[in-house]
Amino acid sequence: MSKATVHNRRQRKKLHLAEFAVQGFDLSCQVALKEEAELDAFFKSLAAFIHSQQLLIWADGDAGQLSAYVTSNQRYGSVSDDNRKAIEAWLHTKPELSEISIGALVDTYYG
Repeated sequence: MSKATVHNRRQRKKLHLAEFAVQGFDLSCQVALKEEAELDAFFKSLAAFIHSQQLLIWADGDAGQLSAYVTSNQRYGSVSDDNRKAIEAWLHTKPELSEISIGALVDTYYG
């Protein structure tokens, strides 16, 4: 027999549960840039745009593939759907990107 765990406000905050849950999303795309200077410029502009939205990005990639996770730069902040749409629109303005995929908002800590 299992008993449901009840957490008080302090525990929910510490565990990032309920009203303290943090939302983020995955993104991926193909990057058609080969020169290091072009890649550096692209990643600097991406980081600047992400920062302007008060967000953080963790990115990885190889062979022209970019995979990233975006979340808030605030301790208990979340990415909004408006942030997600703004990033998607920004990515679609870049002709060097293709196969852009933006994931749904998910719980950053618990998936």
